[in-house]
Amino acid sequence: MSHTKFVASLLVGIMMVAALAGVVSGAEEEDTCAVLFDFGNGRVMWADVPVTEGMNAFNATVEAAEDLGINIDAPNGLVSNIDGYASAWPEETWNFWIWNSMDLKWDIAMVGAADILVGKNYAIAWSYAAYRDPNQFIPPYPPIASPEHRYPWTSFRYDSLNTGLQETANISNPILSWSENLGNGAIDTAIIGANGLIYATTGGKMNWTSGGYDSNSSLYCLDTSGKKVWSQDIGKGYQVATPLLYADMVIAPSADGKLYAFDAADGTTRWTSDICSGVITGITSSPVAYLNKIIIAAGNGQLYSIHASNGTQDWNVEVATKIYSSSPAVCNGVVYIGDEDGNVSAFAADGSGDIWSTNVSGMVRASPLIDTANNQIVVTSTGANGNITALNKTTGDTIWQTAIGGSSASVAMASSGYVATTATHIIMVDFNG
Repeated sequence: MSHTKFVASLLVGIMMVAALAGVVSGAEEEDTCAVLFDFGNGRVMWADVPVTEGMNAFNATVEAAEDLGINIDAPNGLVSNIDGYASAWPEETWNFWIWNSMDLKWDIAMVGAADILVGKNYAIAWSYAAYRDPNQFIPPYPPIASPEHRYPWTSFRYDSLNTGLQETANISNPILSWSENLGNGAIDTAIIGANGLIYATTGGKMNWTSGGYDSNSSLYCLDTSGKKVWSQDIGKGYQVATPLLYADMVIAPSADGKLYAFDAADGTTRWTSDICSGVITGITSSPVAYLNKIIIAAGNGQLYSIHASNGTQDWNVEVATKIYSSSPAVCNGVVYIGDEDGNVSAFAADGSGDIWSTNVSGMVRASPLIDTANNQIVVTSTGANGNITALNKTTGDTIWQTAIGGSSASVAMASSGYVATTATHIIMVDFNG
């Protein structure tokens, strides 16, 4: 097995375990109410609150927040801020949902949390999301997490901050449950999963004589027993970009330069968006979601915002001559991306222009990590003199830089610092480098 295929297989195995670990049953005790906090960026937190006589959903929410160690602002009983995420109509607001156990879906509440009594096996949710159409009061997409499948892994780096960290679900003593050969070439992307389903991209069967492909790439949906649920063609080429789960869709970027959206449950095509067909590398960047838009970087050096509802373009801006592998991160109206010229750049998420750009040396093929607690962007760069670099999130100024010998692997957040890999080492640095 080649080094590349070994690394790819290892990553797939790790992500498969993470996806399977996300399938968690609801509260073990029958006299509890499950409370979900969905922060709208991939991060979710759950608490099971013991039900007491006369308890309403607002009481359960406050108790859940206390159990999780997060703060809630609720003047006059109206939840406006959870853990620093403040409602800002018409953009993100905190939305209250009730789990419909008959139809197995979240229903948006038509009354306030204080007006709903909770009972055994009840589940409620708070999601930080934007209305799909604030003028028509079309509510946001419901949370992806559900009481029976609590911890989805919906994107390449887990959340739109690219932290690579799931802070509440733990994997202990993992064992191989099954192995499935999809029979359509290598899997060189991460696995994503939610609601008992997992998604994997295959690159197609390689023709080692011609250097081309004998079959197209495919996106596969499997259940947690390894049984194939559906598959869809996603063009041809070397696939390294990971799909995104958003709303009830799975959105797959492709080396053919197109973005494909499918129904996550049955694989029906929702839309296809031609981003940069004709560009040799197509799309090697994994997408993130923000304010009902899909943010994606392309091989032509452009950054795009695509309407999630129909695949039409919202805006695009020029970043560099080429972007390869680096995937965007987004937070508080700013998108961060790396490029082949060695720059990390910040752009307004509404497409209005660039904010700052800083050269960190080498090529940036890793995805920037947003560390909100320390107000810094952390990224690795390639080359013999490559580094792990921290930049001021607001200004782009270099805070620190540590030589690690170069890496195209993205940094992951840990409780006491950052973890990065090179061709030969796993490295951890503290928050000060």
